[in-house]
Amino acid sequence: PVVDALKKWKINAVVDGEVVVVNDDGISNFGDLQNWRSEADGHLFYYVFDLLWINGRNLSGLPLTERRTVLEQNLPKDGIIRLSTSFESSGLDFFEAAKNMGLEGIVAKKKDSLYTSGNRTKDWLKIKANKRQEMVIGGYTKNTDSSKLFSALLVGVYENGKLRYTGKVGTGFNDKMQKEMLATFKKYIIKTPPFDETPDINKPSRFRPNPPKATATWLKPELVCEVSFTEMTSDGIMRHPSFEGMRTDKNARQVVEEKPQKTLATVEKKNKASMIRPAGEKTRRTLLNPTDETQVRKVNGHELKFTNLSKVYWPKDEITKRDLLNYYYRVAPYILPYLKNRPQSMLRHPDGIEGEAFFYKDVTGKAPSWVETYKYKSDSDGRVRNYLVAKDEASLLYMASLGAIEMNPWHSTVQKEDNPDWCI
Repeated sequence: PVVDALKKWKINAVVDGEVVVVNDDGISNFGDLQNWRSEADGHLFYYVFDLLWINGRNLSGLPLTERRTVLEQNLPKDGIIRLSTSFESSGLDFFEAAKNMGLEGIVAKKKDSLYTSGNRTKDWLKIKANKRQEMVIGGYTKNTDSSKLFSALLVGVYENGKLRYTGKVGTGFNDKMQKEMLATFKKYIIKTPPFDETPDINKPSRFRPNPPKATATWLKPELVCEVSFTEMTSDGIMRHPSFEGMRTDKNARQVVEEKPQKTLATVEKKNKASMIRPAGEKTRRTLLNPTDETQVRKVNGHELKFTNLSKVYWPKDEITKRDLLNYYYRVAPYILPYLKNRPQSMLRHPDGIEGEAFFYKDVTGKAPSWVETYKYKSDSDGRVRNYLVAKDEASLLYMASLGAIEMNPWHSTVQKEDNPDWCI
């Protein structure tokens, strides 16, 4: 989407910016960006914050405020390309507001600063709310009797040309991430530790006097990840580290410990409430991304597992099960009022619209425990059946996941089963 937006942007220029994924409240998350596959995974934006060159003119020698003025004049009116908002405020107040909002931090820039490529200056400062920096991965551990693919990453930073160990990172992963990371690690496995001193991975601590026994697999120190932590101890070990994502854009040899710097800034105050720009009009995104064949989503507090998502349901139009589920997710607010409190006689098409179909009425012992059902004794055959009652998005999507292409609610509700309140 970003590439398409840039192609439509009728401008001959060099801009500086960052691609981010934000939630409905406008908060970005680095891990969400790495896992982004489609709009189902969050709102994707390209935030631009500087203009270096335009129409043959080099602007890097102009003050920051002038460069941003030209950038704003040439910005698309709508879409996923946005100008990052600048604030003239008390640095301390602004930083506290960022922390209270759960942001990663702030960037402080002098208004008259020039754009200097390849050089770090004190004119621009990145101030993190939580300590966070790149780390080189030197190995990983596997605890005895653990069901996880690996238990922790062994990471470090370069110091005087040698890789210094900074601790184990054992949180921030999910099963899918671990599987992908292990596949990447395979070609980097080595026999000896890459750190200047071999870390004691089974060393007890005051908070964990009897840690589980672990074994280590060592890796060539070429992969970089980003880690957040509360503080670095006096002996150079991170406290409460958490994995934030891989950094394929970083050279491992350039990863050193980032030393915090005190920043003095006095600027005019601005309304804190305007710090965050919402993602936009809250239109319903798709539920499922276009690539993964099996996906798990939490809907109405219930975890639903969707499988065989590429199965074609409408061969002529090449419409898949994934498309059907995304459709029902998007129209849920409109269809649910007509399904609520009405037992369902599901007509299932597990092999698509041209395959064999059958009615599915009795869900006794088959539906998840959270699904609402209605017990009804048929006058025609005397059988007692438990019908599914669609009360929310989760139950609607559960029905769709069974291949119930069309919904067949009763004409009556559970309150008055023998009194239809509509007719066709």
